[in-house]
Amino acid sequence: MQPYATPSRSKAVAPSSSPGAPVPTTARPSGAAAPAAGAAAARMAPVQAGLFQAVDSDVTSRTLQMANFPASWVAAAASEYLMTKIRNLLEKFGTLESVPAISRVGGPILATATFTDPSHAQQAAKTLHNVDNRTELEKRKSNHAPPKDSEKFCVKLLAEVQAANASQPKGDVYDPETTAEAGAPSLLFVDELQLATGEPLTHHREIYLRDLPLEDYSETDLHEWLESFGKAEHIYFLKDPVTKELTGQGYVRFRSHEEAVGLIAAFPVDDAEGNVQGSWSQSERLMQKTADVAGFLRPRLRAAAAAAGCSTLAIQGGDDSAPLHFVVLPGELVASSSLLKQLGGLLTEAIEHAAQALAGAGAAAAVAAA
Repeated sequence: MQPYATPSRSKAVAPSSSPGAPVPTTARPSGAAAPAAGAAAARMAPVQAGLFQAVDSDVTSRTLQMANFPASWVAAAASEYLMTKIRNLLEKFGTLESVPAISRVGGPILATATFTDPSHAQQAAKTLHNVDNRTELEKRKSNHAPPKDSEKFCVKLLAEVQAANASQPKGDVYDPETTAEAGAPSLLFVDELQLATGEPLTHHREIYLRDLPLEDYSETDLHEWLESFGKAEHIYFLKDPVTKELTGQGYVRFRSHEEAVGLIAAFPVDDAEGNVQGSWSQSERLMQKTADVAGFLRPRLRAAAAAAGCSTLAIQGGDDSAPLHFVVLPGELVASSSLLKQLGGLLTEAIEHAAQALAGAGAAAAVAAA
């Protein structure tokens, strides 16, 4: 058996319980050439707001998340006027920093809007939250019964929404209505937007993996399998926040560069269906000490958000909490081509910045050694 074997998708075979033992599966043929690299997939994965700690608290204290709009506002005939109605309503309380963002993708309609002054956002939430949004006719038809939760305006500060999400136990059962009201940020990992290219440096130790075999292997099985390639210092699997199931993507950082090379040699990026795909981590390259990529990107995020029609974008991760990723506020149009274009542009700039910083550090070291 070859030491680096591709986990089988056709037969459930658990990894050996012996430390460091490879998974008993069908191996890639010896000497097989690595196919050409494929394009990176763009996948949006919502995450719990507990990962949203890096966003400026000033923004979250000025931003409202809104749901449960009056039926007349969201009727098909009036849907094109929804943003105008929301803006006109909120501007009675103060000046908005940008136009409200509306999401109609899956579930109830959500909107986010950011004020220039936190006190205006707080007053709007205090005044509007839980207001009965039924018309007088609808109230009479119900014999003036108390409104249902879905008939009451839901207007909350984003800071409160995040706090509620963070305090929710991980084992809670998914409730679509509760989640729709609370919302959750969405994120895109940098490796999903653009795979790393070029030869790695000798200190690179992190690998980005796709198409992991989920049919026959649990998370524990995959941990043990990755450990068979060497000492894994950190393993991060991407998960669906609703089902808590693995998505088939993840990162592994080994103790040594040589161990990472072994994994890459077994699973190069190719287009073969069913094969695990491995590439050097873009996140690790961008987070090198010579380039403050997060600091480089943060001042550019506001302009990118405005161009994409989002109220706020954030950059987060790059450490043991999670690999580097972009974060989008709850309720934004995360699937828009405009947003993907803006994030792709930001990432290209960040990669060029990191490359220039690395070249500058190398030149400085050469001068110092001369």
